[in-house]
Amino acid sequence: MTAPTVAAPETTDAPRARSGRRVPIGPPPERPLREASRRFVVALVAIATVGLGVRLWFVFVGYGHFQLRGDAVYYHLQGWTIGDGHWFVNPGGWFEGLRMTTHWHGHQGPTAYHPPLYGLYLGMISWLGGWSVTAHRVASCFLGTASVAVLGLTGRKMMGERAGLVAAAIAAVYANFWINDGMLLSESMTILTVSVILLAAYTLWARPTRWNAWWLGVAIGVAVLARSEVSLLAILVAVPVIVGARTLTARRRVEMLALAAGGIILFVGPWVGFNMVRFQKPVYLSSGLGSVLSTANCDKTYYGSFLGLYAQCFTYPNGAVTGDESQQDAVVMKSARTYIKHHLGRVPVVVAARVARIWDVYKPGQNLQLNAVIEGRTKRASRIAFGQYVFLMPLAIAGTIVLWRARIPISPILGPAVVATIAAALSFGVVRYRSPAEPAIVLAAAASIEVVWRSMRVRARPGPRAA
Repeated sequence: MTAPTVAAPETTDAPRARSGRRVPIGPPPERPLREASRRFVVALVAIATVGLGVRLWFVFVGYGHFQLRGDAVYYHLQGWTIGDGHWFVNPGGWFEGLRMTTHWHGHQGPTAYHPPLYGLYLGMISWLGGWSVTAHRVASCFLGTASVAVLGLTGRKMMGERAGLVAAAIAAVYANFWINDGMLLSESMTILTVSVILLAAYTLWARPTRWNAWWLGVAIGVAVLARSEVSLLAILVAVPVIVGARTLTARRRVEMLALAAGGIILFVGPWVGFNMVRFQKPVYLSSGLGSVLSTANCDKTYYGSFLGLYAQCFTYPNGAVTGDESQQDAVVMKSARTYIKHHLGRVPVVVAARVARIWDVYKPGQNLQLNAVIEGRTKRASRIAFGQYVFLMPLAIAGTIVLWRARIPISPILGPAVVATIAAALSFGVVRYRSPAEPAIVLAAAASIEVVWRSMRVRARPGPRAA
């Protein structure tokens, strides 16, 4: 007579379905990409193709009347200058009056107004023959399409192939992704590089090796060249994932932290060194901080209907602009600091408004109009983006809780949100400054949908027969 078997105690924190059985919400066994099912690969390619179609529709149909404005002018012309062999010089020489030309006019000083990665990408497109605005917009569409594929792979790493396909499907149609691809702004590159960081972070969590730690550092270093504030992800994502690896010894954690730091320095160091020898005053990642602060700190943005936004707050005395970008930036930086110093009592209110605006909880209707008119995102696209965001955010919050209960690291989800919040608090609250957090929103929402799907499957499954 055999002894009765005793069931092993359940250790999962997954929620129970109505039948009393637990819903499995943990990640799947780690499998390399080469072992992905054929169905997953085919479906991911199909979803990415749909995503590319959506972006091309926006470029040629949905926003075919697009005109350059603001930072898009800088990026487009910087792509021209780099494509023509003039590396990171002020692209203002490409204007002749109000008419853009394809010839170089005179000597221009060095520029680092924005980090270099997106300009380099457009410069490569120009060097290959894509000089027009439309060519640059189409090239940006491929950045967005790559983000769709990367998020699909990241979702697979987190919770399985179905979750990966859900994440890719959301990214393919999410307007806060594809709008940027048609606007000639660096947010397209930011979303892609942050998506790669999330993939590297969850790869390191699944397989905590030195090689994966190195690649996480490289991913962060490359992303910093697209957006300066993303450097905070070294502390908010890389450190928690490495330190939280329970299978590692203290010595191995230190080694992996050093490797991640080395990957960051490998890419960021040359750009910083290049800037330090080009300008009269120290410039590290970019020379535009003073300009940003000067548009965010004045009476127009501290009081009234434009609270927490940006405005034309500063003009040079007598219209004079002297010195290189570092010297010009120092002038406007001083002006911004002086204003902040004289209005310290108002700063908490302004910062709160900025943060509330970036997350669309303060005057969302006004934000919608500003995105459509001032930011130039079109009314239809802005409405679609806002509606999708309102739908996804509750799912993302629930998905973050799901991941936490499943003991899946949530620092890659929360870190980009913290970065976006800090950036808005220090500058102004516009939706596109939320771009570092958008990939995390998509992944967390996909995790929530995956758990709902698993719960439905468990409830539909017949219970065990009585002995």
